[in-house]
Amino acid sequence: MDDAQVTYAKPVVLSARNLSKSYGGIHALEDVGLDLKAGEIHGLCGENGAGKSTFIKILGGFVRPNTGEILVNNTPLSLGHPTDPKLVSIVHQELAIVPTLPVLDNILLGTKEYGELYLRNRFKEVVRAQLDASKRLSVPNWTKWD
Repeated sequence: MDDAQVTYAKPVVLSARNLSKSYGGIHALEDVGLDLKAGEIHGLCGENGAGKSTFIKILGGFVRPNTGEILVNNTPLSLGHPTDPKLVSIVHQELAIVPTLPVLDNILLGTKEYGELYLRNRFKEVVRAQLDASKRLSVPNWTKWD
């Protein structure tokens, strides 16, 4: 096998297992799981009421699940307690943009000193792909890069 054929498995850095949350008789989440590997960037999509916000709040330690566990680097987190921001960070869905800044700078506003260089470059790749797709689809207000 030559070097071009060698692939390296990225470690799972965040794992959510069997997370469930109910509010009275309403089941916001039922048996949800997720593994995130080093270097990956994800978005969470779904219809209103699907449990996206509840799931994110559980991952961030703002809501205690009824069942399940979360591991960061194979270490269980104490559920229901805010996580160390160096381990898990949340980008909230509420719009808080600075219209005079480029898209990337708006995305990175919540990161310490705009984040580490690696993350900034990865975000740049993702945002460029999003902007390219938005231009092709003529999505307004998503085309300003610089």
